[in-house]
Amino acid sequence: MVAVEVNAACGERRIPSQPRPRLPVNGFVVPLCDTPRMLNAELLRPLLRAAWGPDTCDPVGREQWRPDNPARSQCGTTALVVQDLLGGDLILGEVHVDGAKAWNHYWNRLPDGTEVDFTSDQFGSGEVVVGGHVQHRPPGPPRRCREQYELLRQRVFTALAPSRPA
Repeated sequence: MVAVEVNAACGERRIPSQPRPRLPVNGFVVPLCDTPRMLNAELLRPLLRAAWGPDTCDPVGREQWRPDNPARSQCGTTALVVQDLLGGDLILGEVHVDGAKAWNHYWNRLPDGTEVDFTSDQFGSGEVVVGGHVQHRPPGPPRRCREQYELLRQRVFTALAPSRPA
């Protein structure tokens, strides 16, 4: 009889002597279950906020980024990292100022249908998000903001990695 290890946090089953299964996600390979508890939007929220900086926001909006508004111009990179970790769809809407389109805004629809927008608090008075439709994500890393996405992704994945004794 072969012993099987079960991770209660995510239901993963494996033979202890075998390596943890891995899953390719948009050109990257990530462990299927390395966290001590099941990752969800509320556990992810503070990790994203701690990982944001002027170096992870869209360069087009970098001059508007401030420490007191860290979500500013983080929507695209954040939505991609959230999709990497939680799955679901990318949603694309428009930001209108004085009734006219000013720029685009991204957020996520999780596999259970819940919509989450980790950067919705970036908007000031007069900035309104309208519409929203599923945006297909091409395979591989993004063409725009690739460096910002990879930096944000690395910071969040590092924060999620189980701590290893020295």
